[in-house]
Parts: sequence; structure tokens; C-alpha cells
Amino acid sequence: MIALGKHEFQGVLYSGGLPGAGWNESTVFHIKGKTHDGETNFHGIHGERLMFPNANFRGSIRDGVFTGEAQMFRNRLEDVTFRLTKVHRSSPTLGKRPPEGAIVLFDGSSTEEWRNGQIIDDHILDVGTTSKRNFGSVLIHLEFCCPFMPTARGMTQHPFPVAGAPPCVKPLFLFSMLFQ
Repeated sequence: MIALGKHEFQGVLYSGGLPGAGWNESTVFHIKGKTHDGETNFHGIHGERLMFPNANFRGSIRDGVFTGEAQMFRNRLEDVTFRLTKVHRSSPTLGKRPPEGAIVLFDGSSTEEWRNGQIIDDHILDVGTTSKRNFGSVLIHLEFCCPFMPTARGMTQHPFPVAGAPPCVKPLFLFSMLFQ
């Protein structure tokens, strides 16, 4: 689900499960919804710019449970009704120490690995800096969090926390590299 602001949402249904957990990597369905009186109602959407309603899907979320029916699966399933509860996935490496031999480029406390690096707002690496080292083929472990900014679009929706942005729920700032 993607919060768009003003109680509106878009979502993507992946056939077979989430990416990395069963998705067949080819089939996706798009949905759109709006919240009113504590319930978010969804309908399918399709076409260029996802502008057209698709009657093959309808569903609603109330009290953290997503229920409805997905007619687009009628040729594969007898029962196309569904009841889903929210799943919280997290990386198995979240919050772990860097592996042996890793170079920690930024952990929120030091700019030692950066040219002209400045820390702002106590733990954020400011823009306009470059790493002091040059790297070739590497394995990167990157943790970050995005502030909740549902109405931001394009370059205003920063992948890394920036000065003046709303706070993250749980700030994570770890960037480590391991040479392959």
C-alpha cells in the first residue's frame, strides 16, 4: 500500500506473494482506495496511468484486516474471496553489526569517510559530500528510513532523511561495504 495523502491509497497485488516471498515476477494488479469513517474501500484500476476502474477487484480494510474478492483469479481459484492481516517484514540484518572486514561509511556519528561531510540535525549526513575512497565491485549493506511524506512526489521524496523532513519512526543510519 502506498499512502497518497488526503486519505487516498494505491496498492499493488503480487500474484503468488510478495517480492522475495513467492511472487511469480510477472503478474501484478493495481488497486486504489479511499478512507471514510474508519474504513478504506478499494477497487481495481488499469490502463495507461492507471486511470480506469477495473471491476475484477473490490475490497476494504477495517480494523487492520483487508477483506474482499478478486475476480481476476477466478480461472485459477474456486473461492476468490480473501481475508488478509497486516504483515510486518524486516530484514534479518536490521540493526546487526557490520560483517568482518566491512568499511562503515556512515553511522550517524562521524564524517571521517567523507569529503566535506557535515552532520546536521544530530545524525544526518548533509548533501554535497563524496566518499574519500573509490570503490569497485562491492557488497553493500544499507539501512535507512524514509519520513512519512505521502504528498511528496519526485525529488522532494528523499530516500535518505533530510533536514526539515518529518521524523522517522525508528531512525537507522548504517552504510557498510564489503569487497567481493
